[in-house]
Amino acid sequence: MSVESIRQSADFFGGPDSDNNYGPITLLPGGGVVDLCVDPRLRKGLSYRPGMVFAQNAGGLAGQGMDGALFLGAEEGVSASVDLGIALAQEWWPYDVAWVHLKCKNNVNVVGIFDEMANPSDPTLATMRRWAHRLDFPIVDQHADRTKRSAGVLADLLRGTTIEQLAQPDSGHPSYDVVGPNESGVYVAVLEPGVGLRYDNRPADEEIQGYVDTVAHSTDRAEVAHGLNTAQRHLLAFIRLARAATTRTLLMRDHADNGYLFEMWRSTGGDAKVEQVGFE
Repeated sequence: MSVESIRQSADFFGGPDSDNNYGPITLLPGGGVVDLCVDPRLRKGLSYRPGMVFAQNAGGLAGQGMDGALFLGAEEGVSASVDLGIALAQEWWPYDVAWVHLKCKNNVNVVGIFDEMANPSDPTLATMRRWAHRLDFPIVDQHADRTKRSAGVLADLLRGTTIEQLAQPDSGHPSYDVVGPNESGVYVAVLEPGVGLRYDNRPADEEIQGYVDTVAHSTDRAEVAHGLNTAQRHLLAFIRLARAATTRTLLMRDHADNGYLFEMWRSTGGDAKVEQVGFE
């Protein structure tokens, strides 16, 4: 993608008027949401009501499965598959509708993400600290240690395995496709609870690309997961925050010279703002 295309993308996702492109995530009956991937490309094969605002986490449904597998390892010492993690996530959030697509960079680098979570680099740790501060989220050392161990076990277990073997699209999981190559140099972390991208505002231009991760929604969603106690919910919230920070590090590693990082949050006065941050 050209430097100009990246700049135009940055203007849409994080420019002076970009706060108008974010709004309340649409609630489904029962309080569920539609949960998609952070992938920046235009989507196809996904039907939805005009004006809907989606939750987004790296990997979509497959990402939820990664969280489930990490949780089982951290909480119970169980080496679980991503597909088993998906089943667990569907118990946690029974009213959500989550989708998966196999072209996602997250989903083709599952082992790389687990490796980074097991041995987080300085940029990942710095991102975690900043997001935790912004979200007023206490980091518990025990949760961090258990998550690292679980990620290390999963990385070794799944090394050499493809996403097709991890989360089968023909096993009843809803899936969608995307348009064109992924060339994004823009990443937005939405740190305002219940807020996501107004997708219908996006120009119908394949070169307007930007990752959007509804980080605050992901951690908040963990705190209401069905069937877990308070301590387990906080562990799950930590896992989701750590995976989001890890994914941003890996996806933007090659864009330090020409990329843009944004964080969307609400100021003390209540005004939404999208702020550019530097690469650690």
